[in-house]
Amino acid sequence: MEREKKSFAVSAEVLQVIFVTIAVTFSWLLFAGEYNLQEGVVAVIAGFATATGGYALRSQTGHHQSGLKRWLRNLPGIIGKALKDCWRLTVVLYQTLSGKPSRGTFKRIPFEYGTNNPDDTGRRILVTIGTTLQPNSYVAGFNREKKEVLVHQLDPTPDTPIKEDLRRSK
Repeated sequence: MEREKKSFAVSAEVLQVIFVTIAVTFSWLLFAGEYNLQEGVVAVIAGFATATGGYALRSQTGHHQSGLKRWLRNLPGIIGKALKDCWRLTVVLYQTLSGKPSRGTFKRIPFEYGTNNPDDTGRRILVTIGTTLQPNSYVAGFNREKKEVLVHQLDPTPDTPIKEDLRRSK
């Protein structure tokens, strides 16, 4: 008799729930600042709730994640800019403590708002989170009519904190 080989195949949905659970868990712990059993349990629960809630929402609405590649493609730049801004703000803090006032300002940056479809909404979310994770900048708001985004910078830079490809709707 031949034995049947059973293959263990994990569906894409299960893999996505596992991936999101792990990503949210690690993100939670990164921002929690404490690494103990209670914080770990809460992080796993929050990660699983986020993952299963997202799955349930996608199942009900029929919308499927379309911006993950864009997030992953931009992540190294966001991290690099955040590290660069940490140094920039360390210098600004030292100067402020030495009596030199800071020069915080708002910048209006050209930005195509797009529509309320999942891709444009995801792009605005990425711009908001990615820019705000940079310690020197945060998104204060979008103006659909003027096609711009308002960004505050603690120490103004000549470059824009938002990459060109993220400022355009596809």
